[in-house]
Amino acid sequence: MFHNQASSSAALAEDRAKHRWLAMGSILSGEAKLSPEGEAIAAYGTATMVAFKVLVACLQRNGALERGEFAEALRIFTEGAESEVDRMPLAILHDLRMAMLD
Repeated sequence: MFHNQASSSAALAEDRAKHRWLAMGSILSGEAKLSPEGEAIAAYGTATMVAFKVLVACLQRNGALERGEFAEALRIFTEGAESEVDRMPLAILHDLRMAMLD
């Protein structure tokens, strides 16, 4: 049961993350199709986002993490690191945070 529930959650998260990455690629390139390198980057980003969502869900189910706790920690970090960290990593962390709130 847990495996099926985790698989369904992971599939939904993957679809949402892939849509975000494809949309970002479309906006940046002005086209709907990504280059092979862009597809590889999008796939890596999607896999990373899904892995974090699954990990956070597991930690929440086991009581090791409160709902919204990881997203709030990301918010605090990104707000405090704006002057020290490049915009692109901060944007990716923001996307990860938003995915955690979905």
